[in-house]
Amino acid sequence: MVEPAPVVLVHGAWFGGWCWQSVEEALAEFGIRATAVDLPGRPGNPMPIEKVTLQGWVDHLEHVVSGFAGPCIVVGHSLAGAALTLLGERRPELINRLVYVAAFLLRAGESATDVIRRDRNTQVHAARKVADDFRFSTLEPTSISTILCNDCPEDAKDAVQANVVPESTIPAQTRVDWTGDRFGTVARTYIVCERDRVIDPSVQRRMIATVGCDSVRSLDTGHSPFLSLPRGLSQLIAIAAIPSLEPR
Repeated sequence: MVEPAPVVLVHGAWFGGWCWQSVEEALAEFGIRATAVDLPGRPGNPMPIEKVTLQGWVDHLEHVVSGFAGPCIVVGHSLAGAALTLLGERRPELINRLVYVAAFLLRAGESATDVIRRDRNTQVHAARKVADDFRFSTLEPTSISTILCNDCPEDAKDAVQANVVPESTIPAQTRVDWTGDRFGTVARTYIVCERDRVIDPSVQRRMIATVGCDSVRSLDTGHSPFLSLPRGLSQLIAIAAIPSLEPR
């Protein structure tokens, strides 16, 4: 039996690698080795917030995926989608598949901020508070439960309240550049979250239609399925790693 490709799990804005714990455990039951990373700017990968950039995130991910013996599957949530795209452009030979989970799948020359400004249904503006110097944003505690974790159990909401960190505004504002000859050759799966209040599902589907994915799945969850439905999310990631698991 061919060993499944290793999986790298990448959190989005304000989160850290801790949010993937239940997914890591579920993937292990499929015999899949999963590694959750802390992007620069978390307690597990500290960096002054004024130095956090999207390119720095990509540098870190390149270092992680370069450590495997062969190509791996990289799963990114929300803002991490921008880093996945740039990683695919930079090192497509190191990637078996990119999996976008309610993530920004951006056109060349586009930023996550560009997308969210056009999203008429997003509620994220009520959840985030931008610092006076515009260098970082934090989450309003009262908005975490209703917007970021609207379908999560109470203990998961408590974990988010306790562990979210301020986020640099630079990664979301940075435009991505990619080409069809590099990023365009990488297999891509998108997992739509149907009850998402951060990136409206219609916007997620618009990004899919514009950029393109060879596989599209969906979950009946809000923006944080790794907390609200970790086993369901894990099954979809496992299918990306082991296609024979998909029901016929």
